[in-house]
Amino acid sequence: MMFAHGRHARLFQNELKISIFEYLRIYRLLMMTVLLITKPEKNIAAAAFESGFDSLSTLYKGFHKYFGISPKAFKRGSAASVASLSITRASAG
Repeated sequence: MMFAHGRHARLFQNELKISIFEYLRIYRLLMMTVLLITKPEKNIAAAAFESGFDSLSTLYKGFHKYFGISPKAFKRGSAASVASLSITRASAG
């Protein structure tokens, strides 16, 4: 059974209340944050392309829209958060 692409898009929109494209953008942004946290040595451009972004401009606009900060600021902050978490765990044990 085949459905028109438009019908799939409408079903998706009706169920999740966001478009397929918006869903993919959010998914890519989340993948980007995971990469920045788990692989701090990876630079922002490499993490962006690995997450599915084909443009750094698109990445920066989306990142700022959803997180309110730049990827660079997130990377700095996540590194500090991970370091403090490690210190907290070490002192609690």
